[in-house]
Amino acid sequence: MEKLLSSEFVNKVFEQFSFVLNQLNINISELDSIKITALALIISALIIFVLLIIIVIFCNIVNLFRRPSSRSVSSDKSSNYDPDSVFSEEEQQELELELQKELDLALAQRAELEQKKEQEQLNLLMQNQEKEENARKKEQEEKDYQRLNSFKNKIDSEISFDWKKQQTPTETSNINSNIDASILYYKQEVSKLYSLIGLLINMFGRGVDDLKIAQTLNYKTQGLSDENDILKLISAVKYFISLCQSDKFYKLENYQELPDVEQALYHLINNDVSLALVLLENLMDKSIDKTNNASENKRQQIFSQVSDYACCLGTLAENSDLMLATSVYEMAIELNSNNATAWSRLGDVYRQANSESKAIWAYQNAYSFADSEINASELANASQNMSNYLYAQGNTLQATKMHNIAKQYYDSLNINNIFTEQEIDALKIIENNQQQNIPELIASLLQNQRY
Repeated sequence: MEKLLSSEFVNKVFEQFSFVLNQLNINISELDSIKITALALIISALIIFVLLIIIVIFCNIVNLFRRPSSRSVSSDKSSNYDPDSVFSEEEQQELELELQKELDLALAQRAELEQKKEQEQLNLLMQNQEKEENARKKEQEEKDYQRLNSFKNKIDSEISFDWKKQQTPTETSNINSNIDASILYYKQEVSKLYSLIGLLINMFGRGVDDLKIAQTLNYKTQGLSDENDILKLISAVKYFISLCQSDKFYKLENYQELPDVEQALYHLINNDVSLALVLLENLMDKSIDKTNNASENKRQQIFSQVSDYACCLGTLAENSDLMLATSVYEMAIELNSNNATAWSRLGDVYRQANSESKAIWAYQNAYSFADSEINASELANASQNMSNYLYAQGNTLQATKMHNIAKQYYDSLNINNIFTEQEIDALKIIENNQQQNIPELIASLLQNQRY
């Protein structure tokens, strides 16, 4: 490099370059213009070629200086290469899976723990509710027991029973000396069927179904009472008991002035409906009083309910006071003109009063308003009585149709079946013990009553 850079060498190069230029200048001056142009092009191409060579050499020199650094980087990478790096990534993935599984397991355990806690709280709540229910039942049983003992004591102190001879007192109205005699104005004339109300209630308290009770009453009356009379008496007595069980009478404002339900049931078991009629009459009056400030819809509901009360009262009164029963049934129809039961029973009292035209009119309305499922008994009764009337009028075709409707229903009940010896013996046992368990029977009938 020092040789290249010496002044002597530079002078020689300069001299040679000056010589070349002089020669070119001489040659150029001797050439014409075309040759000069061609020569300029050649020189330009030469210069470009030289520049390209210089550029290529420069790029090679630059690459030469860069290559060691690249190799060093590559060597650094090679030196940092871990042959177990792939395996480590796999282990890391497995570790992540293990951690995820543990996390899921922990969440599942936590959810299970929370569920167990909720179940324990639910079980504790149910146990508390069960304890409260048992306490309530125990309290209810104690109240029932106290009321039963009170009722027994009241009966024992105020009425003399001869349990061995199975005799009932003749003056059962003295069961409560605090009852005002002025309210007991209903007369009692017991017919054969109505003398069996006690037996009816006793069988009902024993869980006997309505059909078997109807068959028993028919057997005891020796077939003198028709099917309709038996069925409607069973229906009325059971309906009155349901009113006693549902606190309808206890909620009356003047209940303290009235016979209580135990007294009414006691009298009813002894075939005396007078106290039951007193309670029903007051229930009807107080219910109608509630309609004064009631809405139209509520008023109609109350009237419909009072209409059912009237049907029960009329049926119980029908045996002893036909006029009272008639007026009560008419009132029931005024309150609810669609009451098929009221129309059917009104027809019965009109027929007993020998008002044939009114009876047929009532039966026709009962037939029109009766539902074939809900009022099957009323429909059969109306059909039977209309059939008899149509036969008398000579309309045998329509009469036969009506007769078949009634016959089909009564045959399905089989009320007129013949009792077996075993059934007769069971009936005798019930009758023989009928007067011995009256307090227990009343308590059993009222066991679902709220105090």
